[in-house]
Amino acid sequence: PGKVDSGIYVNKLSDPATKVCCQTALIGAYQASTPSTKMRSWTGTTVEAPAVIKNGGYYYLYFSGNIYANASYGTGVARSTSITGPYTEAPDSPQINCSRMVSTFGGTCSNGPGGASISPNGAFAYHGAMSTETTRWVYSASLGIKSTTGWLYPY
Repeated sequence: PGKVDSGIYVNKLSDPATKVCCQTALIGAYQASTPSTKMRSWTGTTVEAPAVIKNGGYYYLYFSGNIYANASYGTGVARSTSITGPYTEAPDSPQINCSRMVSTFGGTCSNGPGGASISPNGAFAYHGAMSTETTRWVYSASLGIKSTTGWLYPY
């Protein structure tokens, strides 16, 4: 079989006496030569950096995809009514990408945003770089329900 490049899994903690555990694929997990059948082509062959938050009966799984060192990298979101899935990706993923960074901060984006972290008060932090920078920086947004779709998006 081919190399499995990436994917996001959830593991139930094993029983300390039996060491029995399970693993469930949430999103991604595919052969490196082809984009995921669970994701659209924007992720390329990399799906990584998960962060989960529960809101309004849904679990929202934020994840990064594609090549972190260039403008193709971005952050998408999928949701489920169960922590173990199945998760459905938002129809307009990725929600944060170079286009979003340029419209928010101006300039030209050189390294796409990813690696989302979510605080308990709804702050959404991610890393990325504009072309005028020599290194990646941390940026932030707020999370809120997008009224037209009902999804919890960074804005």
